[in-house]
Amino acid sequence: AAAPMLFHDPEADRWYCISRGRFWLPELAVEKGTNSQYSGWVRSGHLVATPGAVTDYDQIEDQLRQDRRMLQDLQEMPFDPFQATQLSSHMLAEGLPMVEMRPTVLAMSEPMKQLEALVLQGPSKFQHDANPAMTWMMSNVVCHRDTKDNIYPNKERPEAKIDGPFALIMALGRAMAARPDEVSFWQTKAAA
Repeated sequence: AAAPMLFHDPEADRWYCISRGRFWLPELAVEKGTNSQYSGWVRSGHLVATPGAVTDYDQIEDQLRQDRRMLQDLQEMPFDPFQATQLSSHMLAEGLPMVEMRPTVLAMSEPMKQLEALVLQGPSKFQHDANPAMTWMMSNVVCHRDTKDNIYPNKERPEAKIDGPFALIMALGRAMAARPDEVSFWQTKAAA
């Protein structure tokens, strides 16, 4: 499970991603997983191991509650409804700004293109906290392209996790939807 935070500084027109300690994996997957770095990432605080063989969603809910208390201007918390019904209903009942975002090609294409453009522009447009788990997940992302030039994040192997980048793309997609009056990078390039 992943819940990276995405912030935008409109004055600098710069985006910031914080992902340290915002990825959850069951202890059993850390111990028996195919990635030997999991245990090191847990020790360094980049990955949270939840007790047992399944992800403990109570820990994720606690983190989301803490986010709400710390961030007065928290706009939205996008979530993929797949296997998140209980978590989202609990958070909605507590007044958190949960927003369902289905992982469709249509929903993911534009924000994935925008994220690529921001990353290529470097730290002047996109900064992150250098989480090695997120870096590894980003390296696992494969761009699936359809006949209409829509793109979608995918992975080549089941053990190649991409939860962090996927959640980041969702967050950027919701941020873009909240700011429809602003011209996107792609609209600017097309007009030039």
